[in-house]
Amino acid sequence: MRLDVQTKTEAETRLRHGLVGQAFAGGRWVGTPIIELTNGYSLSIESSWCYYDAASSPEPIDTWEKASIPPVEDLMLRACQLRHTTIHEISLGQRIANLLLTFATGEQFAIFGNDPLYECWSMNHYAEETGPSYSVYNLPGGGITYMEIGTSGNDQSSAG
Repeated sequence: MRLDVQTKTEAETRLRHGLVGQAFAGGRWVGTPIIELTNGYSLSIESSWCYYDAASSPEPIDTWEKASIPPVEDLMLRACQLRHTTIHEISLGQRIANLLLTFATGEQFAIFGNDPLYECWSMNHYAEETGPSYSVYNLPGGGITYMEIGTSGNDQSSAG
């Protein structure tokens, strides 16, 4: 399986819009763990994740295997530790929508993106604003989709 190139590119553009230049601002875990960002976007994480300090690096993004899900307290603790560090870059796998956040310090936060039944992660923006709002969803089976909610009421979405 391989992600559709056009959909992957469009999803990465929307992820960059919502995540790059932002920092973790808070979190909650009533049901799904959600990390809030400084611009009003949020990152929902229902899957395995891993943190890498600046001195280490993750395995190639397309070789990640699902691990047991760490306790939500560990996720929130890590989010708190990274809260003043801006996200410098994002990347998605070529075959599966594994998501890698690279921070300005070189630290990395990896989110596994392949479950046969569930969305592993999503990025959403629910606040009303003057420009378009973007949502990106990891699909069951490792795919990706996105939605743009514009101010004109013309919503656009794609899956791949």
